[in-house]
Amino acid sequence: MRRYNFLIISVFLSLAYFPSSVFGETVILKSGKRVEGKILEKTDKYVKVDFRGVILTWRHDEIEHIEPEDNAILPKMRFGFAPGDEPSETEPWAGFGPPFSLSNQKSFLWKVKSGLGKVYLLGSIHVAKSNLYPLDKKIEDAFSASDVLVTELNLISPGLDATLRFMEKGIYPAGKTLDRVLSSETMDLIKIKTKNLGMDFAEVNTYKPWFLALQLMGLELVRMGFNPDYGIDMHFLKKAEGNKETLELETFEYQLGLFESLTDKEQELFLLSTLQDLDLLASEVDKMTKIWKVGDTAAMEAMLDRALSKNPETGSMYEKMIFERNKNMVLGIERLLLSGKSAFVIVGSAHLIGSRGIVEKLREKGCSVEQL
Repeated sequence: MRRYNFLIISVFLSLAYFPSSVFGETVILKSGKRVEGKILEKTDKYVKVDFRGVILTWRHDEIEHIEPEDNAILPKMRFGFAPGDEPSETEPWAGFGPPFSLSNQKSFLWKVKSGLGKVYLLGSIHVAKSNLYPLDKKIEDAFSASDVLVTELNLISPGLDATLRFMEKGIYPAGKTLDRVLSSETMDLIKIKTKNLGMDFAEVNTYKPWFLALQLMGLELVRMGFNPDYGIDMHFLKKAEGNKETLELETFEYQLGLFESLTDKEQELFLLSTLQDLDLLASEVDKMTKIWKVGDTAAMEAMLDRALSKNPETGSMYEKMIFERNKNMVLGIERLLLSGKSAFVIVGSAHLIGSRGIVEKLREKGCSVEQL
């Protein structure tokens, strides 16, 4: 059975890190912390390291030294693309049809008004390719006209402590492994998929099911040319640096707690469906991107409905990952409307659609909501 958990992933990729590996090193920070990992990229400004599947970046002024210091020649990588695979600069819309910039073309952007308050509400694609850009002028203009940028999380600098907590929560304590808790069907698929992706099974066997699912999807997306740096959230967070106030609707601890709240059964369902449909991931994300480009909320809702109907046993996960969070996000948006500031709010696109989505919930509360 096809399960299509990718809409769930489109919501919480803000916590998913994208693994890769090149060299083994130990980074000693000036704070005294030691992190053993694999150097991915070293420039004159920063060093990027894969720490057990999590990408960490430090400026040189944060690093005491690296052991061993024998990597004078390192490949400069464009993260997410293999050489020769980069999208054409002269055909940025290849694969998505013509640019959608006509005045009557809808986008995945809404203008919300209540009293004197105004919020622009944008659905996000958390990982994308460079051919997603340039964005519709309406979106960029709404950002420019806003006083504050609000995202689910600030993805630019989660911090080392937060990253290490993510790793600690995603890895089993000593003595517990996947092969002791999962079915033989799931374990057989794990061995096949991890071998195909060049992952070390001994290390993978220590991952919790939800953490492994995220790592598998991250690897597959990067392999297919997707990159979190091209995600909508990251695009605007970079533009806001030094120019706009930035706020978060949620916290790192809250999102991490969502994964921790998954039962053993939910975790295995999540991982199993990911393993079964991993080969479809890139095409599903491409499909969502095309739907997003034309602001087709009905098509996005149909994808969500299909996911729920084809795999009803994952309904409790949708409740935790989408619908319960929608309620809290609506409260946050209401506070922004009362603040007197014009806010540009970005959340996962699946949060906005349907009768239980943020857009309808705001209308029910008496707000004026217009899709732009």
